[in-house]
Amino acid sequence: MMFRRERGQRLPPARLPGTTPALNTREQYAIEAYKSLTTTGVEAAKAALLLNGGAAVAFIAFLGNLLANKHDLPNLEHPLICYLAGLISAGFALVLVCLVNLRVYNEDVRQLPARYPWLLRPAIILVVASYLCFIAGSVLASLALEATI
Repeated sequence: MMFRRERGQRLPPARLPGTTPALNTREQYAIEAYKSLTTTGVEAAKAALLLNGGAAVAFIAFLGNLLANKHDLPNLEHPLICYLAGLISAGFALVLVCLVNLRVYNEDVRQLPARYPWLLRPAIILVVASYLCFIAGSVLASLALEATI
């Protein structure tokens, strides 16, 4: 028996048995945008961790070098506190970003309504706060070093 189509009627898309139907352009774009955004969020949190952690380690090494050479030590307590606060903030942000990704995946697989924005906003705020802590720590360190030189 052949399939007859009426005038103006579209044929169903051809596909192999057991395969998923082809995605339209909008669905493909949404999938690629999701992949891009998840990696961008994780990379932003990792960069904040690297900046603040690297700055704290560099200052500790700098202070150790000054102690070894018997120089006057600048007061770098406040910059180190800023870097530590930024490190903690970025760590919490990374955990929240991972939870957002897991939540979005579960919502997609189980076809649940989107309820992840309450996790996303604090993650963004924590990453921005971590970058601001790095900037504040760098400014404070610059002022402290300038005062001792």
